[in-house]
Amino acid sequence: MRTVPYPLWYGDWGTAVFSILFFGLFFLGSLFPRRPREWRSFGVFNAFLIDFFAEMFGFPLTLYLIAPLLGERLAGFGLFESHLWAYLAALTGLVSLAGAVKIIMNVAIFGVGVACVLVILGWLAIYEAQGRLATGSVYYLVRHPQYLGLMLLVAAFLIQWPTLPTMLLGPYLIWRYYCLALAEEADLERALGRQWRDYAARVPRLSPWPR
Repeated sequence: MRTVPYPLWYGDWGTAVFSILFFGLFFLGSLFPRRPREWRSFGVFNAFLIDFFAEMFGFPLTLYLIAPLLGERLAGFGLFESHLWAYLAALTGLVSLAGAVKIIMNVAIFGVGVACVLVILGWLAIYEAQGRLATGSVYYLVRHPQYLGLMLLVAAFLIQWPTLPTMLLGPYLIWRYYCLALAEEADLERALGRQWRDYAARVPRLSPWPR
């Protein structure tokens, strides 16, 4: 593994825009927000994506702010050094920078993969339910697989490439979608009554364990 120098890594605004549009449209089509509260949460999610990819590929605002505190020049942060958790782990001397980056990337890629699978399976289950309560497939494991997937995606991105704005937006975004899940459950209980209560009694909200 070889690091990519600062001048060669940053300033790639084409990749930044593509990544923002890809994930934004993917989750827009999968979560299909309809109500104002859902659109507001999706707006926060898009703000998270914009900062995350703009700082990953465009200009590293967070590194610009914290590099002097670390005693580093901004140009000293190439691809590997910009993985801040890996950089900080390497400072301890317990692991090399390349080794720390490898660990972090494996964890982040696994998290993103699981997140996307949950969102896709949730969308398919809703489509197959045709307006009825979705209880099969991934909805047998958790009541809100798509929101769980989005939360995992946010956590994976924070592990992969933390920035100051996303470290603030990430927990807030997870909290918003948790509140959205509670609001949707209240709506479903009013609409479906005992059918929803029976389903909720046997299937956890967001964590498949313990059942």
